[in-house]
Amino acid sequence: MLDVSETRLEKAKLFGATDVINLKEQDAVQAVRALLPNGANVTFEVAGVPETFTQSLKVTKPRGTVVVVSIFAGPIPFNPFDLTVAGVKIVSSAAYEPDVYQTTIDLMASGRLNVREAITGKIELENLVEEGFHALLNDKSHAKILVKLSGEQ
Repeated sequence: MLDVSETRLEKAKLFGATDVINLKEQDAVQAVRALLPNGANVTFEVAGVPETFTQSLKVTKPRGTVVVVSIFAGPIPFNPFDLTVAGVKIVSSAAYEPDVYQTTIDLMASGRLNVREAITGKIELENLVEEGFHALLNDKSHAKILVKLSGEQ
């Protein structure tokens, strides 16, 4: 797990991350290559910034896979030659399949998936933009913010 937030890195450990890398302290590519000299089989690009996309290519082993999960705000510079040199596949995620929501709800209801540790805030629906989106963009200590819907107890 790579991040700039120590809080999110600590939360990642709670959910099973075996290695965490603080990008304020270490270079992403060097740190991952120190752990996995041949590269990772699969990497997930979830930040949505050009630098992390490029880093994903550099730390994925040849014939490995980069999964793009994030939403990019606009086009990013990309040289297809970088892909040829890296020898990786790029796949994307189309958000979630319909059954993923029900599976997640079932896992949470059974107690097999405890998500409480990921929650870093709770807000009212009318505060979604200011206390939700802006908070997630500007305060890197946040992981997940729950939104209370109208009439919810």
